[in-house]
Amino acid sequence: RSFLEETIRRLDLDMTPKDLAKVIKVENPMDAELLTITAKDSDPWLSAAIANTLGMLLVEEGQKIYSGPGKSAQEILQGQLAQVERDLREERAHLQPLLDNKEDAGDLGRLEDLSTRIEVLEKTYTMLLDEYDNARIREAMLANSITVVEWALLPDDPSDPRMTLNLALGVLVGLVGGTGLGFLIEHLDRRTYSAESLEASVSVPVLGSVPIFAARERPQGEAILLSSDAPSPAG
Repeated sequence: RSFLEETIRRLDLDMTPKDLAKVIKVENPMDAELLTITAKDSDPWLSAAIANTLGMLLVEEGQKIYSGPGKSAQEILQGQLAQVERDLREERAHLQPLLDNKEDAGDLGRLEDLSTRIEVLEKTYTMLLDEYDNARIREAMLANSITVVEWALLPDDPSDPRMTLNLALGVLVGLVGGTGLGFLIEHLDRRTYSAESLEASVSVPVLGSVPIFAARERPQGEAILLSSDAPSPAG
């Protein structure tokens, strides 16, 4: 949720973390140390921006986890190096007057002590510098343990709706559905339309049938079967 809230804040989105979670999909491919972040939005720029922002947040969070809440080893060693540098400058500044006045027997002892201290400080500085370089390399490796392999780009085509696929599926479903509906209607229709189907359904022969014919209009009240004009099936 904190990642979602920070993404909303950075991109100034007008949505809640719950709404943002619905348009995000995170996958971990099998046998791979990768996370695939997919974001879907009607605005192609915003979909890429959401995925990239979440990736950057993962990198930043990884750096915080490995560095810890306190000072890092690199920062501590850097402070120690600065202190040793200050001590060296001070001791060397004290050493110069003694080198200029070597005739004084009392200064010879101090000169020897200062030379020894400077030598120790120089060795300490060299050791701390090596440790600082090693710490810097270690922390750089840890900081880069989470990185973005491939940034999300603006999509060229929308992922939805897929017009070609939808049209093909519509035609297929229409054909299958229409054919199936025709068979269903024919199966549910129990009427008989031919002598052959009647014989097949009752298993007895048909003795006769009433033909279907077209008759001319008759005056109201006149019985069509008793008409004597013009020979016809109804005459």
